[in-house]
Amino acid sequence: MEDPEGSLCAICKSSFHIFNERGTSNKIAHHRKYSDLVMSKDVGCFICTWIWSRHPPPRDEGGVTGDPDEQFTIICEIICNESFWQGYECRITFNISCSWAVNYILTVRLSTRKEQRDKYHDMMARPWAKLDPYIGSPQSLESVQSWISSCEKSHEDLCRSPTEAGAFFPTRILDVQKACCGYVFLRSRDEAMVQRDTGEEDLCCHTPTSTLEHVYPAYWTLSHRWGDPSKINQLCKETEHQLRAGIPLDELSPTFRDATLFVHRLGYRYLWIDSLCIFQDSEVDWQREADIMADVYRNSFCNISAISPSIDPSLGGLFRQRMDNARFLYPFKTNIGIRVRSPSELDYGPWIAWNDSIWIDEIESAALHTRGWVVQERFLSTRIIHFTRNQIYWECLGCTHCEADIMIGLVNSRKVKDEDYIQRKRGYGYKASRREIIKEKANLQARRGRTELYSGGGISPFFWLTILSTYMTCNLTKDSDKLIAMSGIVKAFRVATGDTYLAGLWKQSLHYGLLWKSTANRGTRIRRNESYAPSWSWASVAAVGTGSGVELCDIYRKEVKPLIQVTDERIVAEPPGGDTTGLLRSAELDIKCKLSYFRYRNDSWWPGRLYVDEYMTDCYGRFEFEYTFFDMSDQVEKFAEAGVIEGTCMPICKVEIGRTLYALMLEHVEGKKFRRVGILQCYCGDHDTRDFSDEWKAWWIDGAMNDLTGVITLV
Repeated sequence: MEDPEGSLCAICKSSFHIFNERGTSNKIAHHRKYSDLVMSKDVGCFICTWIWSRHPPPRDEGGVTGDPDEQFTIICEIICNESFWQGYECRITFNISCSWAVNYILTVRLSTRKEQRDKYHDMMARPWAKLDPYIGSPQSLESVQSWISSCEKSHEDLCRSPTEAGAFFPTRILDVQKACCGYVFLRSRDEAMVQRDTGEEDLCCHTPTSTLEHVYPAYWTLSHRWGDPSKINQLCKETEHQLRAGIPLDELSPTFRDATLFVHRLGYRYLWIDSLCIFQDSEVDWQREADIMADVYRNSFCNISAISPSIDPSLGGLFRQRMDNARFLYPFKTNIGIRVRSPSELDYGPWIAWNDSIWIDEIESAALHTRGWVVQERFLSTRIIHFTRNQIYWECLGCTHCEADIMIGLVNSRKVKDEDYIQRKRGYGYKASRREIIKEKANLQARRGRTELYSGGGISPFFWLTILSTYMTCNLTKDSDKLIAMSGIVKAFRVATGDTYLAGLWKQSLHYGLLWKSTANRGTRIRRNESYAPSWSWASVAAVGTGSGVELCDIYRKEVKPLIQVTDERIVAEPPGGDTTGLLRSAELDIKCKLSYFRYRNDSWWPGRLYVDEYMTDCYGRFEFEYTFFDMSDQVEKFAEAGVIEGTCMPICKVEIGRTLYALMLEHVEGKKFRRVGILQCYCGDHDTRDFSDEWKAWWIDGAMNDLTGVITLV
């Protein structure tokens, strides 16, 4: 295992032979038995080891375990159509499904590009042999210190946090100065304040003067999974005295203990942990601290992301043995023949191969990042250190690093492409959005405070919707946190854009924001959010179980023409006069639009049709059942069983390519008030407009906003 040359088993090699002979990228069967995969792993096959590390043997629970061979399959697909001036790149995806772990996709990249082959020379030094097998060793600390130093020197405009100027400090903080003696103390904000000599010069006599000012020192934060609350330390009225007097490190949970030691060893004094700095038995304190949670993470010097592989997060800790052999954290070289143009034309490389899923596996797919609150924590934190199962990763607004840095160089060497978008957008969205906000705030002064929204300047809705799509996949313990848990992200966007926030959506891009759909039509049980949210907001629905049950229509990178206009909004916070990015009492939108009408018949070739008029005589679009998305499960069931359903809808926007119209399905409440019940996607070809009146043609073909004829209120 000390050689840069990589080992591949006979099955992996045969997959390439099959690909070469077929001349196509059809799916190829890989290992058919789990026992065969284990044998290949044992003899050192890199690809099989990467697969096995994500699918170790099933645990024997209660003495009953099925046969793994009967519950395990792998299908691989090879694509080699990415040619470059200086070489080729091949992508292999392995779809693994088994009964004892979640389905998993491994992506392996092979490249003959000069940029990648140069990495081979770095591998000749065998860096894996020099990597300490223990995460949190002095070597790990040295790497982190070098990343911090580099960031402070090179990313001053991007990564300089306000606390470096002493601008903000949490209400309570943990003092880790005496961690070397085995104790940590709870301090108040005032106790942490220090005096700083500004050292200004007297302009009259040109002599230095000493002026003292009170400032706050830098502090760190921790993102972690709670797991069983009874197994982690908490600040309560009964434990406050003990925490202030000093709590022994060996009484802290492993994650808290390691985070404390880590911050202390790096030379910093203060660390903020939610469960130890917010009273857990006081609703009043929690609400007050929740309001400034965004400031806590935004102003922290660095955030520690505790990605624990343990079943019980409270027992995982940060410092541990690397779970995989260090050699498999690095790429390898192989001279296997791969078809690049035709079955008769093989390229024998040398190919540099690496695990292209490493960032996705260890960070983006980690259980920690399924927590709704962590989306905001990660978005707002300028610098993050991820402790994973195999190594420490660094992430700031300017760069990423890891202890096996050759790996990061390969993974991040390519731009985000369409085929990678779904997997990569989670990590891409966080920092790209922050950088865009920083750039936009810098431009505001040049424009003297005038904002330019979404056309020819300003922040594209792509950045907000990318973050929102990530947030929608996460879980929250309480429905009431749904809007609160991203209020810090909202405020950052609002400062940079000047746009009006509308209960999870934005006024200037409302036609994008309304295009969310529930997954009730796919069998997810969807209910109304127990905490108030207007029907038109994605926050109004929740899945029974885990997940939000909501996703966005993926059109926000396409050319879209809006067909609605907001004329007034009435967003009332709870309590009235409070923060409209958090809990709400009521929310209404007055929207100028052209109402349309739909009819659905089960016995028709095109079962759904949209009509211009209320009498349903002028049809201008068709839709099918699979393009109808009701918000609630009971509505889906009713729709599927009914012979004929008729209703009112509001066209939202049209997508230029494909002549596709998106419309909200509405339920009449009273007067001009309507409630959203779903969304439908309708095809409207040019021929459908031939019998329209001139007024309707102007609206549909030109999308003229001044042709909107009526105003309704969405509640």
